[in-house]
Amino acid sequence: MSDTEQLSLDLGQSETVLMQELDKALKDDKHQLAQALKDLDAKSKAYRAQVNEHMLAHDHLLGYAADLESANTNLV
Repeated sequence: MSDTEQLSLDLGQSETVLMQELDKALKDDKHQLAQALKDLDAKSKAYRAQVNEHMLAHDHLLGYAADLESANTNLV
């Protein structure tokens, strides 16, 4: 086998190994991205639930304030 043929064979093998490593890295990155998106979605849902709770509490406080104002007006 000539040096050129050996170099060509070595290059082909190196290229194959590199492609396999790139493929594995891409799959790992996709998995990490998918997990990050799931985590972000869960945090977003928790945040929305918390905002809804705060809005309900705010509505109750507004109602309570209106009741107090009405009672105060009736006393005067």
